[in-house]
Amino acid sequence: MSNITTSTRAGTKNGSGLWIKKNRRLLLTIALILFFSFPVIYLIIKTSSAATTLQTPPVRQSPDVAAMERIAVVQPTTENFTNLSLVYFRAGHLTI
Repeated sequence: MSNITTSTRAGTKNGSGLWIKKNRRLLLTIALILFFSFPVIYLIIKTSSAATTLQTPPVRQSPDVAAMERIAVVQPTTENFTNLSLVYFRAGHLTI
């Protein structure tokens, strides 16, 4: 019985150092997985919290199509017709 106790004490003489030497590949693998997973975890957390902090865009007033049509007829310039087409698009009269 004394042989068993002395052999186990001799095995634990180095303590955890012996276990680290035996499982070096496993520890290296775990360390690499943790090292490369932190940026991914950070990005997941960052993007999920960013979605909750986004503010809704301000509500646009509906464009006055009739007023822009009158301006384009009275002053037929390229800029006025471009603005009129933009008002049509925003009002939903013009779809692409």
